Amino acid sequence: MNTFIIGNGETRKDFDLESLRDKGEIYGCNALYRDFSPTLLFATDQDIILEIIQENYCLENECCFSDWDIIPTEMYENFQEGLGPVIHIGERESANGFSIIGQGSGGFDVTYIIWVANENIKSWSNQYSFDTGSSAIHWASENEGTIYLLGFDLRETDDGKNNNLYKDTNAYSPSDQRMNNISKWINEIKFIIENNPNVSYYRVDDSNQNPEEWNDLENVKCISYNEFKSEINAEAVL
Repeated sequence: MNTFIIGNGETRKDFDLESLRDKGEIYGCNALYRDFSPTLLFATDQDIILEIIQENYCLENECCFSDWDIIPTEMYENFQEGLGPVIHIGERESANGFSIIGQGSGGFDVTYIIWVANENIKSWSNQYSFDTGSSAIHWASENEGTIYLLGFDLRETDDGKNNNLYKDTNAYSPSDQRMNNISKWINEIKFIIENNPNVSYYRVDDSNQNPEEWNDLENVKCISYNEFKSEINAEAVL
């Protein structure tokens, strides 16, 4: 089975994601939902999770949130005590439960109570503290098959700035800010790849070069977008 995981690096901006429909599972990350609806949308950061919830995306589309817990409605009064400033999202009357997201420098300077009714939200325990892209890869790797990574650029722009299609928007860093998580992403993905030797990974990037930290991994390759298009189109003919 093919799984396509869509990161938000700028190298994928000219690729038509709709061409992947019916060719496998499509997992997306964070603000991708603004432009495209994948099979599963992953998010780990509270700012983008709040945006996704408030846009009602989860009502008709499946999402996967890190450490997302649903608390029974009748427990609300117990949790409300001592929370400080609270902002409510959704309607309690129609809810089956609620979830809590804290914001601020201390984590809970402002607390969001999210009333949950018919949202399609999966949860997993993020025991390794993976970022969103790594979480999607980890989830997909539970099934043997082939995983393609698009938009996983794992580098800054040529002038050393933020390489993300959604920079300068809500929940994202400004365009002139350096990227500090690149080494973390590279090592997280390496950990996943080396612990899933029966899965084949392809990072799609016209550089045709993976991070040097992956050089000893036999089950990951880098292919160009033209090679990727030829491969998935050939599979469709078969």
